[in-house]
Amino acid sequence: MTTTQPPAPLECWWWPRAYQPSLPTVLFFPGAGANHAGEQHLVPHLAGVNFGVWRMPGRWTRSAEPHPDNLLRLATECAESVIGLGCRRPVLAGKSFGGLLGYAVCQVLEARNFEVGRFIPVVSGHPSLWGMDAIYGKARGHSLKEHATWRLANDEQRGAWPPRKIADEALLEQARLFVVTDLSLGLQSIPHHRIKTPTTEVSAKDDEVLPKFAAPRRWAPYTRGEFTSILVTGGHYFYWANPQALATILTNEAEFAFSGSFS
Repeated sequence: MTTTQPPAPLECWWWPRAYQPSLPTVLFFPGAGANHAGEQHLVPHLAGVNFGVWRMPGRWTRSAEPHPDNLLRLATECAESVIGLGCRRPVLAGKSFGGLLGYAVCQVLEARNFEVGRFIPVVSGHPSLWGMDAIYGKARGHSLKEHATWRLANDEQRGAWPPRKIADEALLEQARLFVVTDLSLGLQSIPHHRIKTPTTEVSAKDDEVLPKFAAPRRWAPYTRGEFTSILVTGGHYFYWANPQALATILTNEAEFAFSGSFS
């Protein structure tokens, strides 16, 4: 039986610029099914910090690896990669599903006494929202995958996904598969510990994906650290049109965290 060796920590992330341990670091978890395409918009505005975007196993440059099927195992793998980078008080940020993954990673890192400088969930549903969705799916008689598939079909029907037209049907079907995989992970039960990492929540005023009752400050109950809530103009993909808004937040928080201002 052939086993695939896990990639080195640096290879687990997409780096638009060479990683430098002497710089502040932002590690970003993209939304469900996404690679780094959306985050490329941020790169021109992130000078002076390391910026790494998580590469999901089973896809693109990691296609030889199995697809993730357990959120806690995935969070552990992410955490081990973060530790392996050797960065100082990195900022962990995540968009939508990536925010939930980032929260799980923070829990693993804190359990290993690794200091995270800041956690930044971006247009991300809080853990209880994912839990409520899982309960709703169970009430409908859905497995996690069935409910994730139903949820994606609903988003497609109302025009909330895909964010940009995918003309190639094969690519569209692959994108659906990746989204369903990630949504299924998000519906799994995980601990809802209050992390000690300070948190900055970023919400979009006209978010067309999150339900209206997922109001700003929804992440406040999940941290024992300092908490800030920022409301920006735009929808769920606001930083595609206005990347400087999010890039400024990420840069400022990374520089503060690196200097120890929030320790």
